[in-house]
Amino acid sequence: MSPAPGRTHLTLLALEARIVRLPLAEALRTGRGAYRERSIVWLSAQIDCDGTRVTGHGECAPLPGWDDDTPDAQCRALARIPLPLTLDHPNQIDAAGPDLAGRPTLRAGLELALLDALARHQSLSLAGLLAALRAAEGSGPRVAADSIALQRTLGSLPTAATVAAVEQAREDGYRAVKLKVGADPLAADQDRLTAVRERIGALELRADANGAWTVAEALQALRKLPVALIEQPVAPGHLAELLAQRPGTGTRIAADESCTGAHAAERLIDDGRIDALVIKPAALGGLLPTLALAERATAAGVQIILSNLIESAIGRAGVAALAAVLPEHPGPHGLATGGWLAHDLAERDRIEHGRLWRRDGVGIGFDPALPA
Repeated sequence: MSPAPGRTHLTLLALEARIVRLPLAEALRTGRGAYRERSIVWLSAQIDCDGTRVTGHGECAPLPGWDDDTPDAQCRALARIPLPLTLDHPNQIDAAGPDLAGRPTLRAGLELALLDALARHQSLSLAGLLAALRAAEGSGPRVAADSIALQRTLGSLPTAATVAAVEQAREDGYRAVKLKVGADPLAADQDRLTAVRERIGALELRADANGAWTVAEALQALRKLPVALIEQPVAPGHLAELLAQRPGTGTRIAADESCTGAHAAERLIDDGRIDALVIKPAALGGLLPTLALAERATAAGVQIILSNLIESAIGRAGVAALAAVLPEHPGPHGLATGGWLAHDLAERDRIEHGRLWRRDGVGIGFDPALPA
């Protein structure tokens, strides 16, 4: 292993990109609409590192409503990157173009492929590489956690189905459940969550409105819904108004769509009124920008909950590796989403007693099984 993990001189030799369409096991209904299929870009990067050639895998995961990019446009952009490209650190990929800094999911996919290749070259897991990077900077643990706590995320289901699913989550060992709200009238959501609250005991209940409510509705929800946290109660443009009027309840407010970019997330942290940020590293441009943001949030006392853009096993493995080196933000995190996909690019995630166990092996821990 090199004396400075992640800073090994490397040359990007070749890129291969392919659009992969992954059907969902069932339609996911949220306040932003319904999803039935997930289209992502699988990305393979071949690098030369210290005279050795190694290949890493990444995932570009543009999602309508989160990113104006498309898989087709991203494949064309990747084909325009001038190769070979020599870097001293994966963070230097912004210089590769085309406008990677302004295309977060594209940047995140390329960064993940490079980090995966570099970890494989150094015979490290991706989490091990990230831990070594943090330790070298004096800001984190030297050893990554083997598992991370998860929340169970459920769509907007009828009351009886919601109660049954939450009870099953409790039996499976989850200590937090997030329910989608906002697709139905607030009164219906209140009835559904109250029925759940009466049945689940000490389990932490979270709600996610995906910005569907008005400020007036959100203020009612903060007073009436029996939840510990409400994620993105209002659209991004109205969050400041809500924070200024929030009632003195114990319900925390988390930003999600309001922190899709690093600058927006930093402003919320500096503002001092937000309780938590739900961060999808793909929407911030990758694992390394998210790591820097998490350290800033720690200093400000803002909770970070890591999530993903309905990504395949590749993207989820990247986020899990990051969560494993952030003990100051123990979750539960939003990565119990692999079951939403009818087909994935690897074997099912190992989730036991509400915890996701990292895959064994170097890099992300597997070579993707692409559909024929």
